[in-house]
Amino acid sequence: MKRKINSLILALVFILAPIMNLNTRAKAEKAAISVEVVVNSHDKILVKDVSHKSNALEALKDVLNKNNIEIEIKEYDWGKEIVKIGSVAKEKFGGYDGWLYAVNRQGAYVDIMSGIDSFTLESGDKLILYYGDFSTVTVNNIEFSTREENKELTISLNNSYVDYQTNASAVNPINGLSKVKIDGKEYKVDGNSIKIPQGLSYGSHKLEVSHFQKDKCPLVVADDSIAINFTKEGEKAGDSDKQNNSSDEKDIKGEIDYISSYLKANSNDPWVALVLQKLGIKADETFIKENIEIIAEDGLENYSNTDLEKLILNLTALGYSPYNFNGKNLIEELFNRSEETFLINDAAFALIVYNYANVKEEYPLSKEKLIKIILEKAINSNGNTGWTLSGDKVNPDITGLVLSALAPYNKDDFPKVKEAIEKAVDTLSKLQNDKGYLADNFGIFSESQSFAIIGLVAVGENPQGPKFTKTQGDLLSALLSFKGSDGQYTHALEGDNNYMATEQALRALYSLQEYKKSGAYDFYASDINAKDLPVYKLDSSQEDKEDLAKTGSAMNRNLIIGLGLSVVLLGALILRKKRQVENK
Repeated sequence: MKRKINSLILALVFILAPIMNLNTRAKAEKAAISVEVVVNSHDKILVKDVSHKSNALEALKDVLNKNNIEIEIKEYDWGKEIVKIGSVAKEKFGGYDGWLYAVNRQGAYVDIMSGIDSFTLESGDKLILYYGDFSTVTVNNIEFSTREENKELTISLNNSYVDYQTNASAVNPINGLSKVKIDGKEYKVDGNSIKIPQGLSYGSHKLEVSHFQKDKCPLVVADDSIAINFTKEGEKAGDSDKQNNSSDEKDIKGEIDYISSYLKANSNDPWVALVLQKLGIKADETFIKENIEIIAEDGLENYSNTDLEKLILNLTALGYSPYNFNGKNLIEELFNRSEETFLINDAAFALIVYNYANVKEEYPLSKEKLIKIILEKAINSNGNTGWTLSGDKVNPDITGLVLSALAPYNKDDFPKVKEAIEKAVDTLSKLQNDKGYLADNFGIFSESQSFAIIGLVAVGENPQGPKFTKTQGDLLSALLSFKGSDGQYTHALEGDNNYMATEQALRALYSLQEYKKSGAYDFYASDINAKDLPVYKLDSSQEDKEDLAKTGSAMNRNLIIGLGLSVVLLGALILRKKRQVENK
């Protein structure tokens, strides 16, 4: 009996040891990270507290649990959704309102690329859960009327973002706030502007914003620790004159290696497959699997033109046929759609699909019709020619994209195309400032430089040639000034690392490198015959693994290992007992 008890104790040790180790690791993690969690309802702050969890959802649940606030979460194939916190449930105001999140890291907002259950926090982060809708934004773009220290100053509050369909940058003014605080002092807001008669000293200042409302969603995410980095003209906080682009050091190859090493390890964005394919690197295929699930559930008709084009280009770059994607012919679906549904970016990407996938022209939406759409949508105003997604002013991002789309037709056989390209190139040159930057209506962003470089080299124009070299820089030096850290580039000169800006910078730098070899380089030209590519097939073993995913936690694995060891131990004891009986 004593031996049996000892055996059970020993078996229990084997079972519990992994769990004890797991708890030890959890304690180590707890000591290693500290984050602030703020939960803002539409009308007030619900709670502020500290957590030691690195996973954003777990940090939120930790704080809510400590403060006896209930949370309701629903789980879907694509991830987890917070549907209720406290008494406030999603769709309170009958629209697309619900619980969203932002992360403030050292005064600036991190680009959110995943659901809250997949986001990893860093020590010192502020996780902000807020109730809002698509019109509730972060104050992530601050502009100054002057860069002179302690001079009368007007600050403009804006929200900048990258359009997920076009990859083009945009900035919208934040209108409607009545007041804010800067360094604890209250200021009135007129439109999106704040007048500071005494100006600001150089350095970092703290901005506090909020816009709680009883009967609708707030305009902004309430936050009391937004950094205002006020520096000298052309200088980024902590850097030396970032906008001074006169440096001769333009190591394109080195920059390509710098970015590609990062993107190779972070290749889950659909657009990155195109540039990694050029470098002989295969990108992550998660995007494909996600689209199979979406199409199986909703069909193709709900896909926008650009989303469909993105999927086709991604599949082709990864080496799979878009003519048979889980039984759907994506090429046929795209080029049988009505031309009336195609915006300027849709038409440009459709021409790029023809070019990149080498699609035969046998569909109703022909190359000729797409070219006609593009030419008809050209802006010709005040001597400028180009394109924009909306409005009446030439946008460098969309113009660069259109140049890429029209590049194969920049020849005498297409005189109207050739004329439009020449005028657009001259317009981009005129739009540059003295430091070589291309700006849109809302500011200077790296994506504008990238799109322009890709489009210009496609039509044989040199981004460092006489047209695009100004007194203090050219398009390449402008782009290089957005270099961030850890293999990445930034969206804005005073911004943080940005994935889309990084991927587009690599496209631009690779295009420029190839241009220097031949005098013209069309990034979207390829020798890939998409029709001959193999059909993408889900790995059956992967499907089995997905079915078993719920048993794959560290706790369950450890229990299984412990139970297995217990069985081995029990077998050894039985064998020993049997031998003892035989020897008697």
